[in-house]
Amino acid sequence: MSFPPHQLNYGGDPNTRTCGGVGGVGDDGIFALGGHNGLSIFESVERMDLGRGEWREALPMLSKRCRLGVAALGGRIYACGGYDGSLFLKSVECFDPRENK
Repeated sequence: MSFPPHQLNYGGDPNTRTCGGVGGVGDDGIFALGGHNGLSIFESVERMDLGRGEWREALPMLSKRCRLGVAALGGRIYACGGYDGSLFLKSVECFDPRENK
C-alpha cells in the first residue's frame, strides 16, 4: 500500500522534527522515532495509521535520541544508537506494536 505525499497528514508543522528515524512493520504501520527540533531532542514516537493515512502518537522510547538508526525485523521496531544531547548512545530499544510494549 502506498500513499501519495498529499494524502499523508502529519497533523503539525512538517519542519518540527529532523534527524529522526523511520521504520515500517507491515500492516502495523510506519513509525517515526526521536529526532530534534534544533533545541530539544525527542523520545517521542508516532505511528502512521495506514488505514486512515494519519499519524498517531505511540509509546515513547526510554531514551531521547536523534541521529539514530531504525530497523524493522520480525514484526518489531529497533532504535539503535543515536545522540541524546550529551552522549552518543550505544544502546538499543525494541518495540513490538502487536503487544504495545
